[in-house]
Amino acid sequence: MDIPAYYSASTTVQQQGLLDPPGLPAVPHAPTLNTPASTTSCSATPLHPTGSGDANVVDVLDRALIERLIESPPQNAQPPMHYLMNCYQRASDELRQASSNAEVQAAVQSARELILNYAGLTLFAGMVPQPAPIEARGPLQLLDALLLRHGLSAPALATAVSAAFPSSGPTSAAAYAAAAVAMPAGFLEALAARHASDEGLADAAARMVVELSRLVVRISPLGDPAPHLSALAQLVAVEPLARAAVASRHWLPDMRAATGRAAVLPGACWLGPFFAVSPIPDDVPGGLVQEPSVAALCFSRAEQRRPGDVNNAVAGLRLSMKNIIGHIHGVTQTLLKTKSTKAAMISWLGAVLDGNAGRSKLQVQAEKLAPDGFLANVAAVLLKSCGPFLDPSSELFWRRVDPGFVAAGGLLDASYAGETRLAAASDEEAAWRERLRSHSAASASAGGAARSSPMRLEYFVEDMCTALIHVSRYAPQLLSAAGVRLEDFAQLFTALMASPKHVRSAFLRSRLSEVLEMRGGPWRRAGAASSELASLFACQPLVVAHLAPVLLRLYNDIEHTERQGAFYFKFSMRVTIANILKYLWGQPQHRAVWLACVEAEGYRGQAERFASMLINDATYLLDEVLKQLKLLRQAEETRENAARWAAMSPQAATTRTLLLPHMVRRLADTLNYFLKYLVGPERRQLRIRQPEKYNFHPKQLLRGLVQLYLHVDAVDLAHPGPEGPVFAAAVGQDVRSFQPENFMEAVNLLESSGLLSMQQRAQFEALAQRAVAAGSAAEAEDEEMGADVPEDFTCGIMASVMKDPVLLPSGVVVDRPNILRHLLSDPTDPFNRKPLEESQLVAAVDIADRIRAWRAARKAA
Repeated sequence: MDIPAYYSASTTVQQQGLLDPPGLPAVPHAPTLNTPASTTSCSATPLHPTGSGDANVVDVLDRALIERLIESPPQNAQPPMHYLMNCYQRASDELRQASSNAEVQAAVQSARELILNYAGLTLFAGMVPQPAPIEARGPLQLLDALLLRHGLSAPALATAVSAAFPSSGPTSAAAYAAAAVAMPAGFLEALAARHASDEGLADAAARMVVELSRLVVRISPLGDPAPHLSALAQLVAVEPLARAAVASRHWLPDMRAATGRAAVLPGACWLGPFFAVSPIPDDVPGGLVQEPSVAALCFSRAEQRRPGDVNNAVAGLRLSMKNIIGHIHGVTQTLLKTKSTKAAMISWLGAVLDGNAGRSKLQVQAEKLAPDGFLANVAAVLLKSCGPFLDPSSELFWRRVDPGFVAAGGLLDASYAGETRLAAASDEEAAWRERLRSHSAASASAGGAARSSPMRLEYFVEDMCTALIHVSRYAPQLLSAAGVRLEDFAQLFTALMASPKHVRSAFLRSRLSEVLEMRGGPWRRAGAASSELASLFACQPLVVAHLAPVLLRLYNDIEHTERQGAFYFKFSMRVTIANILKYLWGQPQHRAVWLACVEAEGYRGQAERFASMLINDATYLLDEVLKQLKLLRQAEETRENAARWAAMSPQAATTRTLLLPHMVRRLADTLNYFLKYLVGPERRQLRIRQPEKYNFHPKQLLRGLVQLYLHVDAVDLAHPGPEGPVFAAAVGQDVRSFQPENFMEAVNLLESSGLLSMQQRAQFEALAQRAVAAGSAAEAEDEEMGADVPEDFTCGIMASVMKDPVLLPSGVVVDRPNILRHLLSDPTDPFNRKPLEESQLVAAVDIADRIRAWRAARKAA
């Protein structure tokens, strides 16, 4: 290239101003004459322009950039990477302005490509000299420019990068932030495309996402994490960068080895901290601390503020979280829709759920699990991701839903294998999966095989019932809105209730009937219009043909269910089914199907069982009503006796229940336990600095406890049972918590605060004295009885000497109070787990007589 041609091309570049960003010193474009020709080989991928004019321009640009960046960089100049981005921005501006000038367009396009080449040399090859702190910053300069582009201020950037720069001088964080530029539109995408095969790009992507997660992990919803979330969204939208980011070692830690909390540690999992931005505090020791504090800014002294202020704060937080969830959902969707990152994103979601399976337990180790806010955001994003297939009326609904996916296994088998509620033994399930694999080549869809399998997904059905019942109770208008097809619900639920093979639990099938009953609420109002009921029960031929027979069978199946408390639960469920059956009997088409079903079975089968169950239920419930009427009669007779009624308050009548033999010991143990906590050495654990802030008033609590002691004791003395007063003895025989000094300490504490009258003090002290005497008598009796108690005299449950022995159907003899106390929480025989009722207890008269004789002989000795 001759000198005149060089200066002609140089003039063109200077006129365009491509290499002189405004506000910066001019670049000396003319190179020295002794610059070796080989210096141009430092550029990246060589360009191949079509004309000699373009070649001249490229040569001039190449030489000018070498001099500006490598040979003679100005002192205290703009960092090379930001200088190149600024040049790219000027080139893009010129390209838009030169829409009709082909020569200028070609020159500017060549300039942009050359700038991208030198950006690669700066970031990935280390060929451009930079100050040490900036060189150490490396590809993170791209992240800084991204944050500036998405709204982060220069002072905020200086604060964020302060740890990597000196506190003062030309290379300080403030100077760097002042010289940094916002990333030009299209620069990141073009850079990634230009250097997609460069190993340095993968390292740059990993460093950027890890640094971004480190910055966002300390930001609360009130701290405006939007620039960081937007920067992440742009990063993952660039396929080469997203592919490199999910391939890094910081993408998915081993949740089982590092626990579920690893999901929110930036160095272990770069995506997790973005999900952790939440107003829900992480209360575990050493947990995440986000600033500014949501609790301090929104809920400080909330009890002293106007409700409107608190509601406004909550509304603001909800709006912030809606935006945050929208950003995170966008990132998740981008990774799911990109072919090269889809599998990694699915694995990440599965690993997070797998690693935090401990959240499903009643007692959780919070320090080993991800915070509540993180998991709430994961759930919100997953729910939002389900949006495209939540509307079954959409044409794409059945194309998007794969019914065989939930049974495919793989991702969550390790921790959730027991949560799928599969109605099949393990060998049946294995055989079914094998059939699926063997027929997958011949069948275009696994859905058909799934429908013919012995498997059911009760977990999902139960979730659906819970959601629909909640909506029916608290927002029924949602189910009456346009577009909600009630007949679809009736058809689906009829099919599920008729399928004990797939929904084996009678309890769950009865909950389906509860949803239908709640939607049919208008039938409870006489003369109510039945357009809603007609749409629910009369529109679908499948419902008309099967609903009545299905409900008859379900009424019978509820008799045997695995749920705890099934004896009482079945009556409430049968009332629900009876309401629907009563309505169906009044509908000619349903009644015809009902009668035809009964005739087809020869008046036996389900119809016979239904009639038998109906009689049994009516007999039991009528008996219960008669018992209640008897109690009401006794209450009325007592009321007729004015003196006796005046002595027994309504509370006293209720309190007699607590003085039954199987209840009084439990009541006394509970009261003694709490008294020990309120006045004993354990009360130190209840001291907090501002108890009124939490509405905790221990002296008022103690006063209420003492009044409860006095009330029960007064009822026991005024209306004793067949064995006389029993409460004081039960209090004194509590060897675990009863201590006389606790009663005295309670009296002193309450008297010092003026919370105990003289009469109450006397009554409480008298109760304590009688309790001490009863406890001493019990100890003396135990000593008299000795340790060599005949084995058949001891209770099979508590191993104590029995006073009222009864024989269980299982053949074991136990003390009546002990078994009655057990039946209150579990109506089964504790020795064979079969259903057990109080009426099945048989008094062991012979053993009772022998125990009394043995006691008398021991006392006489």
